[in-house]
Amino acid sequence: MPESPPPNCSSSSVVNTSAAQLRIVSWNLGGRLVSNLSRSEFYDIFNDADVVCIQETHLYPNESWQVPPNFTMFSRERPTNILDDPWGGVAIFIRSDLHAEQREDLCGPDIVSVLVSGILIVNAYILPANSTANWRSWTAVHPWDALQTILAAASMLDIPFFIVGDLNARCGNLSPSHPHPRRLSPDTTILPRGRHLIDLCNDLHLCMLNGSADIPGNHARWTSYQKRNNTYQSSVIDYALCSQVCTPFITSFTISGDTPWSDHASLTLTLLLPANAQ
Repeated sequence: MPESPPPNCSSSSVVNTSAAQLRIVSWNLGGRLVSNLSRSEFYDIFNDADVVCIQETHLYPNESWQVPPNFTMFSRERPTNILDDPWGGVAIFIRSDLHAEQREDLCGPDIVSVLVSGILIVNAYILPANSTANWRSWTAVHPWDALQTILAAASMLDIPFFIVGDLNARCGNLSPSHPHPRRLSPDTTILPRGRHLIDLCNDLHLCMLNGSADIPGNHARWTSYQKRNNTYQSSVIDYALCSQVCTPFITSFTISGDTPWSDHASLTLTLLLPANAQ
């Protein structure tokens, strides 16, 4: 039987249905999660979001601290000796009344997956390709390889899914193959992992939301502002991807500018949920 064509990735018209909204925020906080939660201005993101995905939590395994009220936390910490500083780690905070469920079979090193309102959300932090960190000291599988395996498994399920996080991939203005809409990015640098990310989108029929035409919102923007030698070097390394069936339900995707809370921008995604998925 010939393979059926992938669904169109265009979302120029939002599905007209009786629906509620789901608002997802993704942010690499570079280890500042706990300190930022003590600041009321930062805490407001939990007042406006249903799902908050954080990368680089820098939490110890089983570390105890106060989760924001009315939220449930699902997390993956790196195994760390108590005498060493923690690194990496990811967490998803979801409104408790949404009754989310962690999918342990779709989790991995610095990757956590949660099913909420009929949608799978995968939150990932992939350490830089040129990192000198010894990843073998805390995982048998490189996080990038684990992510590819997890997404391949997720694509075999009859579940729409989103992937958000810091993937440390630079793919310039490259776009996945037709019918994916054309992309426009302020970052024109293309590195090997960026090409691999585009290949992954092609293989699994994923839509890359950053900079894609027909995706509503302001998202053709930098996501990382790294300061080196008193100058800022900006790049696009934080992404939102989704299975193509999801795109007609996206009402807004916005990338913030530089903020005092992190050297990464926050990504905010709003989508419609059918009424029976609430």
